[in-house]
Amino acid sequence: LDTILDNLNRIRDLATQAANGVYDDTALDAMKAEVDARMEEIDRISQASNFNGLQLLDGTTTDMRLQVGANADADANSIEVTGVFEKTDSDSLGIKTPAATAFDTADAAATFIGTVDTAIDNISKKKSSSNLQTGELAWMRNFRDRLPKFMPNFSGTLYADTFSSTVLSGNRFNAEFAFTGMLPGAADLNGTLDMKLEEGVIHQMEKLAEEQQALNVTFTPFIMMHRMERSGSFKVGEVLKDVAFNEMAASVDFKNGTMIVNNAFTQGPVISAAVSGWVDWVRETFELVIWTMFTPASSKGGILAENLTDESGNPALAFKVSSSMLKPRVEMLRAKKTNEQIESARKRGLRTDFNKSREFLKGEFHAKK
Repeated sequence: LDTILDNLNRIRDLATQAANGVYDDTALDAMKAEVDARMEEIDRISQASNFNGLQLLDGTTTDMRLQVGANADADANSIEVTGVFEKTDSDSLGIKTPAATAFDTADAAATFIGTVDTAIDNISKKKSSSNLQTGELAWMRNFRDRLPKFMPNFSGTLYADTFSSTVLSGNRFNAEFAFTGMLPGAADLNGTLDMKLEEGVIHQMEKLAEEQQALNVTFTPFIMMHRMERSGSFKVGEVLKDVAFNEMAASVDFKNGTMIVNNAFTQGPVISAAVSGWVDWVRETFELVIWTMFTPASSKGGILAENLTDESGNPALAFKVSSSMLKPRVEMLRAKKTNEQIESARKRGLRTDFNKSREFLKGEFHAKK
């Protein structure tokens, strides 16, 4: 199912390009050829996927009971997987017929995007109901697909004097949130989230980026700078082992499972950054623009290419990462306005000053709902 989903996401990317209406017939024919090849791959997976001789995705297998315990009581020692094994070739997913004309015009391609979205939702639901998530994004998929059902509408505030995880730690963690549709799969998740962490450390940045794909995408600019440092352009030192920051904050909205980054920034003694864009947790796609700058204290006066410095001359990187979470595309941008973007994000701040948390800690908070 993961491979089918990757192919569908790529087909959607191609349809989005064709919907722009700026490509000639040769380019559109090439897009159509790739779509045909990816549909053939989906059909091959549908026919070839099997488990102990049972066909999983060609429609011949319905339900499956898996023994997970050592005792004979079936209810207590087995699980039944249902609703996963329907036929999942390109025809059953509803994309084969419309794909034949989807690249004839920009309007046809735009309509085809909705058809592919329906197929992606179909596969995402199968993945959720299978209850068997593995692979590089398993942590995210398991969290998303196992959101509790008992509290779909959820709002409140959080405060912690200290916060610690394998990725980062810090002090004075604040969060305010209001969610609706918080159910398994996250397809109906809507709401807002603002959060801030102060005086913290991002731990073992390079090591964690190598181990986890999602962190690799997030930490790409820092790793690129680190590798450039080895060539003698400037000095970052041990920054990629434990990166200190003064403040890390984010303000995001959720709309039907897509997280829209209204404002996000990190400000630190060595590294600062700002982020904008969106992440679709359901379809596992994203588009983020990341601005990153190293402070003057980290520079040793080396010569850098113009597109690798801010207007002040400090080492900087700006780039866009997009497409599938498993196969992200990176596009370098001009870095001249990096400091301006970071300062703008810092000045905009968040939608809240987290006063509710302070009132609660003082004993002056009274629930109003």
